[in-house]
Amino acid sequence: MNSLLVPLSRTSKSLLLFSALAATVVTPAIAQIRPMGVPVPAAAQPKPIPPVAPPGTPAPPQAAPVPVPLPPAVWDVVSAEDLLRYIQQIGIEGLNPA
Repeated sequence: MNSLLVPLSRTSKSLLLFSALAATVVTPAIAQIRPMGVPVPAAAQPKPIPPVAPPGTPAPPQAAPVPVPLPPAVWDVVSAEDLLRYIQQIGIEGLNPA
């Protein structure tokens, strides 16, 4: 029983410290290893590389990205009247209201 109360020897402390440091270094590497037989999720699978056209052939046209639709404009009466008054007096500033 008294042997449990005796402080750890220098060798035991070194071994314990080495084991703890080795575990902190190895654990992230082990976490990245996938077990055998487990399918890879579709999101993690690499996407196939599209074939490259031979030189001199025109590139196929690419579709333009579709813009995100804007939310509908919500105008209150006061804001609409302010805008209308501003447009009516814009000629005073020297700008063409058309």
